[in-house]
Amino acid sequence: MLTVANLRPAELYNTIHEIIRMAYSRAEISFNDGMKNKADVYIELSLEEKANQQWQLSGKIESDGKVSKKVQEYTINSVTGIQDKELKIEIKKFCLQLLRKHKESSITSYGILTGVRPVKIVHRLLDKSWDGEQVVQCLREEFLVDEAKANLLLKVARNNRRYIPEPESAAQTVSIYIGIPYCPSRCYYCSFPGAVLGHYEKEMKPFINSLLQELNGIGDYIQEAGLKVQTIYVGGGTPTVLTVEDLKKIFDLLEKKFNSHQTEEITVEAGRPETLTLDKLKLMKSAGVSRICINPQTMNNSTLKLIGRRHDKEQVIQAVESARKEGIRHINMDLIIGLPGESLKEHKDTLEQILKLKPENITVHTLALKRGSIMAQDTKDKNIFAGAEEVEQSLAYIYDRLQNWGYLPYYLYRQKYMQSNMENIGYSLAGSFCIYNILMIEEQQTIIGIGGGAGSKIICPGDRKIQSIYNPKNPEAYCTSVERLVKGKVDNLRALN
Repeated sequence: MLTVANLRPAELYNTIHEIIRMAYSRAEISFNDGMKNKADVYIELSLEEKANQQWQLSGKIESDGKVSKKVQEYTINSVTGIQDKELKIEIKKFCLQLLRKHKESSITSYGILTGVRPVKIVHRLLDKSWDGEQVVQCLREEFLVDEAKANLLLKVARNNRRYIPEPESAAQTVSIYIGIPYCPSRCYYCSFPGAVLGHYEKEMKPFINSLLQELNGIGDYIQEAGLKVQTIYVGGGTPTVLTVEDLKKIFDLLEKKFNSHQTEEITVEAGRPETLTLDKLKLMKSAGVSRICINPQTMNNSTLKLIGRRHDKEQVIQAVESARKEGIRHINMDLIIGLPGESLKEHKDTLEQILKLKPENITVHTLALKRGSIMAQDTKDKNIFAGAEEVEQSLAYIYDRLQNWGYLPYYLYRQKYMQSNMENIGYSLAGSFCIYNILMIEEQQTIIGIGGGAGSKIICPGDRKIQSIYNPKNPEAYCTSVERLVKGKVDNLRALN
């Protein structure tokens, strides 16, 4: 299906293209009006400046013989025109209301919120001493979020708010992310930067040497500046593809230059249970790892095979039991809702099997058909996924079931191309929240990314302004850039402190 949008002025694209994509997520979308005659859906949207701070928005949608129109005027005192924040919000609301009218559906329960971190808006409102009722009202009226979703965002913010550092504390602490961009195989749905590990000595050894070089450089600065590391997260990729010897080199350096009595949490992603051995678990326990992620995504063996996982559900169960035996305090398990061939029945079965294992954390992802994934390429013209209503039904069932088991939603984020325009939610038993996840998603503390594809978010404690720095995704490019990367991050950290 082809959707063509004619926008006047063309700058409207930056404001409303994501809302149009939510309404027509599986369509090819063109902003070339010359394609109008080939369009299945044709959208016109125009913004005109009148006299005395008056603005007029006009819109029309045509498809299958149906025409929907909308015209609205606004009084907005703006000196920046289309770049004005208030005007942008009204443009987004106008566009969504027109699309809802034409499609006779809500399109998204998140209204005009298209960003990754919607809970940040709630925290900003709570910082103003707003009560819950005022927050929900603002989300509903200002952003067109539906009531249930507004209450969910408020609940997540209230659950994680005690972990948000005050500016003075945030200036003295950092968290560390270590990226290991290798996996034993590539999952069908995955578009994250990562390389399938072929020859360990040839590929991994140069990477580990470079990673240790970067850790040393950043560690020296952290000690020099007197910064305290609050949390450490070793992710990827699949960090547990590393040998015990190489993992030990990393943990030894962390102990020497990063850990202190103020380090509250160390997490290691062990997403592939077939890579998790008893020797690695013993090492992690002795190194102070307090949380590991064992991520089945589904407990349906036929789906695991379909999506390119090299393990079955029995290996997942064994990995969890081994981690318990070795004394790992907190276990997270990831699930994905919307995988091909799965419906409410499979989702219920997976959840019940996970609950029997009693993990402290369960992270529920909604499948995102990312353009860089094999799945997105292979299924472009196929309809093998559960419908929006079924995905929403499964997520609602999981939410209620987890609440009944005592799990609390404590962090939430969204991604582009998600099924049903939903979200990913981290649930936790009380007292077991992953602090790193909260700090990273709410962007309230500097996160220093080290390793392949790792991102750093350097945050000014006063005004919360963020500077992002990203390491190369390609391992070979990373290895040749380490000296420059260390210098750049240290210079930026020095300027901040």
